[in-house]
Amino acid sequence: MEVQLERFEQELGFELLNATGIRVRKFNRTSWILAGEADLFIDLGNEYSFTATVAYSRLGNNQFNQYPLKIPKNKMCDVVNGPYKEYQNYFVNWTNLPRVEDKRICPFPKGHYWVKDFAPEGDWIPPVVPVGYWRLTSDVLDSDGNVVVRYVAYMRVQNSMLLA
Repeated sequence: MEVQLERFEQELGFELLNATGIRVRKFNRTSWILAGEADLFIDLGNEYSFTATVAYSRLGNNQFNQYPLKIPKNKMCDVVNGPYKEYQNYFVNWTNLPRVEDKRICPFPKGHYWVKDFAPEGDWIPPVVPVGYWRLTSDVLDSDGNVVVRYVAYMRVQNSMLLA
């Protein structure tokens, strides 16, 4: 499988977390990467929750259907020390995001973060995931359940054997 990044957008929450400096850009003829900087203005503790959902557009025409793959809504510290810790190896070498080891991290610390030349590898995508156009929506919610930060990433998943 091959992953081609298309777009990365922030839709909400500029006063809490500003990642407008992070962009998808063409790296060479065949690769697109994520690069840029973001500022987190507050510590994200258990007064916030996080969730991520995935939607799929088979034809690539922006008619998305929710896919059962997701990170369920959970308290921020549980997400940082759970799914984030589990998947950090896929991106931690290209960012200065905190690395979660044996010691629990809570809250997720405010600060200036960057991502440099991150190109997702196709080998972390399960083979049962269909090729097509995908949307990953990440939400941070406050204690009342209101979405206060939203990021959306768009990407194409292609079968690399069909490209050869």
